[in-house]
Amino acid sequence: MIGVPRSLHVFRCWLRTSLWNAGVPALLVLLAASIASAQTTTTISGKVYDPRTTAASLPIHNVLVYITTNTVPVLPSGAQCLTFQAPADAVSYAYTITDGTFTIPDVPVNTTYTLVIQAGKWRRQFTQAVVTTPITGLALHMPANHTQGDIPMIAIATGNVDGVECVLLHMGIDQAEFTDDSGVTGGRIHLYQGSGGTSVLGTDTANGGAVVSAATTPSESSLIDNLNKLNSYDLVMFPCQGAAVKKSSAEMSNIVSYTTKGGRLFTTHYSYDWLVPDATFNSPFPPVANWTYSTEKSIATGTGTIATDFNDGTILAQWLKNSGATVADKQISIGTIRTDVGSVIAPTQSWLGNL
Repeated sequence: MIGVPRSLHVFRCWLRTSLWNAGVPALLVLLAASIASAQTTTTISGKVYDPRTTAASLPIHNVLVYITTNTVPVLPSGAQCLTFQAPADAVSYAYTITDGTFTIPDVPVNTTYTLVIQAGKWRRQFTQAVVTTPITGLALHMPANHTQGDIPMIAIATGNVDGVECVLLHMGIDQAEFTDDSGVTGGRIHLYQGSGGTSVLGTDTANGGAVVSAATTPSESSLIDNLNKLNSYDLVMFPCQGAAVKKSSAEMSNIVSYTTKGGRLFTTHYSYDWLVPDATFNSPFPPVANWTYSTEKSIATGTGTIATDFNDGTILAQWLKNSGATVADKQISIGTIRTDVGSVIAPTQSWLGNL
């Protein structure tokens, strides 16, 4: 057997000792520092509501909540295909669940943050100091006016039947935000006169057709005949105006261009005149439904069942239940029902059935 020189044994002992003295303790210190660092974070939790600060306020699902130490950038203006997600400089973030609650994890302590709640172009910022203990029980409300935060630019062509402008009022948007498109107050919601009705906004008359002023509120045509004006809005709403009216090819072209650019279009009842592709209305949009407007179904009252065969429908059903709006499992009571659709054409999604 060949012996190992004593000098080599000495070298090995020296090597092990040197590694321990110089490296291993340092490594242990680094590991300890890493563990200590991981323990210097906490959480921020709370609930996000609509703009109302009364007992009637409702929680909002799928709101992005994030923290940052940087300046929050200005949102882009006008129609565009915009998705919202946590920016690259977000320290940490979360999304609200069905009951509006959220918990932001891994929040470094001893820092003051800008806390942001955002749903599309609805956005509000808060200052939030974090010391060492978890922040709990925050009640955060979306902005009621543009001085509190960001509100999308919305145009509403009001008619004499569906007063959707009142829905925005009832959810807590300040009435001062409702102006003419030339309003100097900087309102984010602009009214245009459609057919019928000239009640002043906020009077809650039986009919819609609200105006800021009968003398100054511009006509619907000044909106739909001007593509540049359409493109300045994030959302254009065409509630029912009491009758369906065939649109000109130029008006149809403007609305198609607006939605192609990313603008959002909201219609109710007789405003199917924007969507029906048959010879009566000649909509250039791809078919979205099998229309039965010539044999409209009318019911004074009834019960609708929320469709839960897709994820968002399931969430809506749960949200309505949490809000006390259901009369039975997945069912809500509805008054003054009008049905002009026999079935939908994919990818159109039906949200309510059994009418």
